[in-house]
Amino acid sequence: MQGDWDNPYLTMDKRYEGITVGAFLDLIEKGYVYKGQKTITWCAHCETALADAETEYKDISSPSIYLRFKLVNPKKEILGDLDYTKPVSLAVWTTTPWTIPANVAAAVSNTEDYAILQDSKTGEYYIVAEKLAEEFLKNTELDCTQAGKVAGEKLVGQTYYHPLSHKENPVIWTDFVTMDAGVGVVHIAPGHGEEDAQAGKQWKLETLCPVDEKGCYTKDAGVFEGMHVFEANPLMVKKLGELGALIKEQEIVHSYPHCWRCHNPIIFRATEQWFMSIDKDGLRQKLMDNLKNVKFYPAGGQERMRSMIGLRPDWCLSRQRFWGTPVAVLYCKKCGKPQVNHELFEFIKKRAMEEGSDFWFTDPVEKLMPENYTCECGSHEFRKETDILDVWLDSGVSWAAVLKDRGLDFPADVYSEGSDQHRGWFQSSYIPSYTLEGTAPFKTILTHGMVLDGHGRPMHKSEGNVTDPADVINKYGADI
Repeated sequence: MQGDWDNPYLTMDKRYEGITVGAFLDLIEKGYVYKGQKTITWCAHCETALADAETEYKDISSPSIYLRFKLVNPKKEILGDLDYTKPVSLAVWTTTPWTIPANVAAAVSNTEDYAILQDSKTGEYYIVAEKLAEEFLKNTELDCTQAGKVAGEKLVGQTYYHPLSHKENPVIWTDFVTMDAGVGVVHIAPGHGEEDAQAGKQWKLETLCPVDEKGCYTKDAGVFEGMHVFEANPLMVKKLGELGALIKEQEIVHSYPHCWRCHNPIIFRATEQWFMSIDKDGLRQKLMDNLKNVKFYPAGGQERMRSMIGLRPDWCLSRQRFWGTPVAVLYCKKCGKPQVNHELFEFIKKRAMEEGSDFWFTDPVEKLMPENYTCECGSHEFRKETDILDVWLDSGVSWAAVLKDRGLDFPADVYSEGSDQHRGWFQSSYIPSYTLEGTAPFKTILTHGMVLDGHGRPMHKSEGNVTDPADVINKYGADI
């Protein structure tokens, strides 16, 4: 085998760290990186944000609950001839009861019809999607007859009482309300769901996130303050039952995201992070189109990677850890603005290339900027960012540190990794390379399969199901 054995590339080398810092600052300066509040995957066990590629899915058992969201002022001109002395409620289904404190709206489909079902025992009414009414009655074991029908678009603008706070929340419509599961009415919590957050932005809803970095409720969750959200699930269901909001509780087994590092279930949580915009200046489409210039073995890898780029969210680049390459950004103490300044960035990049990145953590803030540096607002006082960069950016700039910095040919002839890296390392390398250099960092992507254990599971160090390659080589030789 050939290799520069005396000069290996290590992401912790000073020069490599400098290149990582430089790439991040260049992306900021080009306008592709921004700081903003978004609802992202969050590991409460590791207490950090996670990227899309840092999640794995496993089956778990969760409480599945049907709730009644009672309409504030049901209107006859919309709902027709009903007995308005009886409650009229939207029926809502969720597998995450812990998110109910963050509810700010209920979403319907504006292209579907909704059945108005009357309970034969209590006389109260439930509004559910007509296509899902039969399934709703089967799962809740309610005895109801259909008392009317209403178009989903006419429900938009109605209001209902939040089951915990009794606050009035609006009914909205979204295009992600589907007719394949649930009841056709979705509880919206922008602080705990990516699609919900997009709907919240569209409808100018409040982003409530009463959950801290440890996954525990804040004081905004009232009586649940201090409880871990997963531990609070059964208590939340009980409380909703006591308040008369619970229609039915069940247990379901479903696929749920887990942290790739600690393997614990994750939550979705609205936080301020550094993101790379995948849609600025049409970048997403350019990335997808340019893949035709890359050879894939097997050929199906091209469409696989293309579709993943088409669906991916903005790249969350910051992490809340105590080790790693720093997010080398200063904030003005007076106006709070992050400092995006070419002279400042060149100063930081020069130090990082010469010293590595540890100086960011050890030096006082005054030494992290040119002499007499001033914010646009006139202030001379700054604080430094304490977050670190996603390790996928560390490995994603290897084309700059290994090829360009050593004077080797760029792009690389071949990148080779497992097929799971179509959404991992291949993307984290491709996106900054194309954005900064106008080209993919590879001419060819070669993906290999995974070595499986006796049960058909991929071998992972964390699973402890790995066979030592040396044992195989000593017995059968290296050719195998």
